[in-house]
Amino acid sequence: MISNRIWVILIYTVMLLAELYSLVGCHHLERLEYESHTIKIMHKYSWSFFTIWTFIMQMTFLGLAVSHEVSEVLNLSLSVRKKLGRARAVIFDTFTLPCTMLTVSVFWVIWHIDKELIFPSELSRVFPDWLNHMLHTFIVVPVVVEILAPKKYSFVDYKVAARTLFLFAVVYQIL
Repeated sequence: MISNRIWVILIYTVMLLAELYSLVGCHHLERLEYESHTIKIMHKYSWSFFTIWTFIMQMTFLGLAVSHEVSEVLNLSLSVRKKLGRARAVIFDTFTLPCTMLTVSVFWVIWHIDKELIFPSELSRVFPDWLNHMLHTFIVVPVVVEILAPKKYSFVDYKVAARTLFLFAVVYQIL
């Protein structure tokens, strides 16, 4: 029987590879010639979308989670395992969980109210559905797995996480 750790490693590795493949899809979109003014504007400011910031946080978390789980399976030094576990907890509790839930819920609520507000029909001609789902739907899978997976580490102090997330939001607003 495969242990829970191996399942978590497999799920996170598959998700990380899928997200890396999505970056290839995003890179392919950058090379396309756009005639639409709306798409040109969206392309110009693509790094300012919160979805992209969340996606980067998600990949950072997945890399840390896989590294931490592998360090536990390989029984690396206690100091390495603790540092990876702590970094994983901080990234997940402070950034990945709140940013993912915000991205998924805001995107899909607005989508169901008026799709044109968040995903113009011009964009659907060049932006594949699978990439849309990778950025706005499937990012919730690692969050659910992390919540359900057994953990040895404790959660990050609420006050520290809230202050850090607030600072992150301020930086996002400034940039």
